[in-house]
Amino acid sequence: MYEQRSGDVIINVKCAPLHFNSSADLIGTTTSENRFSLHRSNDSKDGLNKIKQTKSLVNGEKIETHCVTNCIKKNINFCPIFSRMMPDMSADCFIPSKRRATEIYIGEYNPILQTLVFSNFVSSPAVRFFRPDARDDLNFKQIDFMHFSVTTIWKLINYRSPDKGVLTPIATMRPEKFGGHLFYAPSLTVQQGGDITRITEYFDFHVGEFINHLTGRSILTNRPSGMAWF
Repeated sequence: MYEQRSGDVIINVKCAPLHFNSSADLIGTTTSENRFSLHRSNDSKDGLNKIKQTKSLVNGEKIETHCVTNCIKKNINFCPIFSRMMPDMSADCFIPSKRRATEIYIGEYNPILQTLVFSNFVSSPAVRFFRPDARDDLNFKQIDFMHFSVTTIWKLINYRSPDKGVLTPIATMRPEKFGGHLFYAPSLTVQQGGDITRITEYFDFHVGEFINHLTGRSILTNRPSGMAWF
């Protein structure tokens, strides 16, 4: 994760060896890059910021997911970026590079017994995260940049790390996509974000979904979801 000269922030996601677009895929495609970019969006007349996911596959396909939010410029709330259930991180592809970087200690981790799950959120640097009372099970780290602050909430759950992880980005859609549809809601086109209580609930929801996936009660894919959570 680093800040560009423009003030935009890039979050590079360590790629698993294969990308499976859905549970129906029989053959995975190798992922060459997966990143999220937080844009200052200075030209926005509505006070919005754009969050973009760019996933590049070695077959030349590029998959993009977009989210727009108004909470950063309003200096209120946290907007989700993505949630992730990590696969077994003892694989070679997860060994950190030798580039200079700040490491965040997450505690002891045993992939035979545990799985790392986390959610990333973006806010204005003026918006601070504090651990809610009676939530000693939550770990968090807030990293500030010039125009953004990125908060990561994580925990280790007591299930063996899977061979395949799941990454669920947040997404919004253009208003014209709905055309007066019955189920249209403003949060589908602009993310309002949520306060500490709300994003903690959001994280807990994803932890529950990941556990259901690990125990076979549901099957998750890497498609965008959670659009109407806030």
